[in-house]
Amino acid sequence: MLFSGRQAAWTEILPVAKRFKQSSYFYGNLTHVMDLAEVTDAIYKIDITWPAFDVSAQEALVNQAFKGQLRATSSGLGGIDVILPHVNKAYGLAKLQHQWQIDYSETLAFGDSGNDVEMLQKARYGYVMKNAPESVKQQVDLITPLTNNDSGVLAVMEDFLKSR
Repeated sequence: MLFSGRQAAWTEILPVAKRFKQSSYFYGNLTHVMDLAEVTDAIYKIDITWPAFDVSAQEALVNQAFKGQLRATSSGLGGIDVILPHVNKAYGLAKLQHQWQIDYSETLAFGDSGNDVEMLQKARYGYVMKNAPESVKQQVDLITPLTNNDSGVLAVMEDFLKSR
């Protein structure tokens, strides 16, 4: 389990563990603590991971138990993000669009997990990665021709800029 807070991301996972190294890619400030109950940081998100990569049952359970108060969505690596209902990547993208005065029609976004779907729908060109789960692909119209391991984002951006 990981807590994503204002100051850092926190976990009880040992720094020598494979999962710690994988998570460090997404949480650049991942910090090991002996007990998550001791974290005093403001927590914005909880990332819970299971050994199986299909977390749809756990996602449904959290959404049923905390309906209207918290929301769970798949996040890759066999995990779910548990967040406040209105705090998601779409919210962040909308804030950036407003701050930089960028219209929906001018926005490209890329994602590969359930926690990206709302953001992809907030962009005129919302692409799901070719290697995303089928459940995510079904919710978005545009799919990259390559995976995120094979420069899928760069390929789409290059084609997009050539066409302008």
